[in-house]
Amino acid sequence: MAICAMPCRLLAQNDLREESIYFLITSRFFDGDPSNNRPTEWCSWYKGASNNIKDTQDVTWRGDFKGLVRKLDYIKDLGFTAIWITPIVQNRSPLDYHGYHAWDFNKVDPRLESPGYTFKTVIDSAHAKGIKIFLDVVLNHAGRYGVKGRAEIKYNTDPNQPWGKDKNGKALADNPNWQYDGMTANPLDGKIWSRSNLAKMPAPYNSNLAAYNWPGMESYVNTSDGKWYNKSGNGFAQGYDDTTNLYYRALAGDTPDFLTGGDSVRNYLFQAYKKFIDMGIDGMRLDAVKHMPKRDVLWFVDAFKKVNPNLMVFAEVAQKRHELHQIEEINPHWYTWRGKTGSSANSGIAVLDFFAMGTFHLFGKGEAFAGVKAADRYDYLYADAGTNVMFLDNHDFGPNNDWNRRYDGSPENLAAALNFMYTWRGLPCVYYGTEMQFKKGAYCDIHSANDINNSIDLTGRAYFGNDIANAPNHKVYQHLRRLNAIRKAIPALQKGSWRWDGTSD
Repeated sequence: MAICAMPCRLLAQNDLREESIYFLITSRFFDGDPSNNRPTEWCSWYKGASNNIKDTQDVTWRGDFKGLVRKLDYIKDLGFTAIWITPIVQNRSPLDYHGYHAWDFNKVDPRLESPGYTFKTVIDSAHAKGIKIFLDVVLNHAGRYGVKGRAEIKYNTDPNQPWGKDKNGKALADNPNWQYDGMTANPLDGKIWSRSNLAKMPAPYNSNLAAYNWPGMESYVNTSDGKWYNKSGNGFAQGYDDTTNLYYRALAGDTPDFLTGGDSVRNYLFQAYKKFIDMGIDGMRLDAVKHMPKRDVLWFVDAFKKVNPNLMVFAEVAQKRHELHQIEEINPHWYTWRGKTGSSANSGIAVLDFFAMGTFHLFGKGEAFAGVKAADRYDYLYADAGTNVMFLDNHDFGPNNDWNRRYDGSPENLAAALNFMYTWRGLPCVYYGTEMQFKKGAYCDIHSANDINNSIDLTGRAYFGNDIANAPNHKVYQHLRRLNAIRKAIPALQKGSWRWDGTSD
């Protein structure tokens, strides 16, 4: 049992396969406290913004812990036993509402908190209703500015060529009386996301900022701290089909790649996430583990489970393809074993089932049900395919061959897809709003460079609070309630064996 800094109520820990997960982005779910709402530099309304957004309420940081606590009964009524929420540590980037661009791993982002509503409140309130909390954690990268006070990324802030201007149109200076907190604007330029006080790019890289502009080799490789970051290549992954690019180079332009095998990163992240384990979280979803060597993933999982041996862990090993990758270490099943596939111990890590998800487009298109048999074609490679987390879509991926739109089938075909998810092996994970086909067919995330000038509400990550009251009237909502009740009542649907009986329609 985890030791809590304050008295906490832990739920009885069960087999992961018994769970049914509701996945949500806290900042986009329900707004319980408008006073902590804040814009980001992109995709938000704010005074003076030169974008296409006119609604003054349309900001990226909108939902919060208070709103989530207020809607726990809604999630409980649907019948879900666990909630997976996106990362909660303090973030810093032009579009950081989702939590994957960390700045201070030791601090909960204040844009999620309210008086009397901390993350501890969420955990205890959920547990009081019999609901588990699975926290999304990032292990392989920081946000674009690095780690506050520890390993900040050198930026384009040469005093002779500063980034930005103050309110008077002069070059933006550092402001020792202001620091970034995501909530408070810098008085010099009036921006929450002000570039004041950023770590300086040292000589000779500050001599020609046109050549050494962020992001690139200079910020991510040459000038970064080798105890914290991988110093490989030109700072970016040049592809996703080899382990060098996947493990040792930044997966995106705003995610400097941690040296996850180093003591500095390991000690820092372990201590940061241990606090949340001690608070009483029930499990973790590990982000982007395909971008880490398995030995490093296992180090963290083993360390976390020493704090709470009952901690449930599942991981994203993103696989945007319908077949196995020829390099075994890039496939999802690789992370379910401690060593070699089929001849070592179970790692204790479940994985999101991308191969199954990649077959679910047949439901949306009304194709023959026999085609879903392809969903299990690699089951024999997993340590235990019964722990695979089944999903139709989420904040990043959808089931169609383009991988990037929310499920777009009819309510009847969605019900058929859910029937299969709930009565096959593995455990179901449903993305917020699916219960009323919220943003059906929309791009999961912003899709083009120009989208930074448009509202997130045009995507599958739209704010749900304006629609949630109508959800119980939708027939998919009522169908999900029944499916959760059926699965909860029948242990064989959670953990039983199964077989295919024929392939006819």
